[in-house]
Amino acid sequence: MKKLKCKYCKKAFQPVRKQKLTCGQKECQRKRKKDYQKEYMQRPEPREKRLLYYSEYIKRPEVKKHVQKYFQMYYQKKKKASQLVSSV
Repeated sequence: MKKLKCKYCKKAFQPVRKQKLTCGQKECQRKRKKDYQKEYMQRPEPREKRLLYYSEYIKRPEVKKHVQKYFQMYYQKKKKASQLVSSV
């Protein structure tokens, strides 16, 4: 295989696989992952899939009970805290 230049540090390197675009340095790999995540989050499909999954997940009866129980506990604690503050 011929040598390629790293996309980030511009150093020449010998790729192990055809698709490899960066050298093995940690900083270059970190930048590549960061760029990929930015590009991935710009796509509409992953966002829509995630939203669809969560909307269906919340509708499940066992999950709904758990979420309602959590909110009840949360609001009870909040109410007690506000009563303590107002009594002082």
